[in-house]
Amino acid sequence: ICPSCLRSPPGRRPQSGDRPFKCPVCGKSFGRASHLKTHQRLHTGEKPYSCSYCSKAFSQKAGLMAHVRLHTGERPYKCDRCGDAFRSLSNLLCHRAQESPEPAAPPHGSIPTARQRLGLSKPLFLHP
Repeated sequence: ICPSCLRSPPGRRPQSGDRPFKCPVCGKSFGRASHLKTHQRLHTGEKPYSCSYCSKAFSQKAGLMAHVRLHTGERPYKCDRCGDAFRSLSNLLCHRAQESPEPAAPPHGSIPTARQRLGLSKPLFLHP
């Protein structure tokens, strides 16, 4: 690992759990040099991504992209259950967690019982 450019040798891919890139400030380790470089912005305060609408600055491109959606009104993450749309994937995931769970589908190839087809939770009792 080159200490000046934070790059690994050509052809080097981190193994699962391998974290050779260590932050010299706090000691946190990363599996990729790019992740360390992004992390180091926390210590330096560098914010290279700025909004063209209001010039607010961000340390990560994803933060800028989510922010720009406030200005444009874009909501690209749509719930497939209710149709509501959200500016970020995290907002959609929170929404989905608050919704009631989907009914469980019968296993592939099985034939649902009459009770399942009718959506009954208790068994049907027949009169004598």
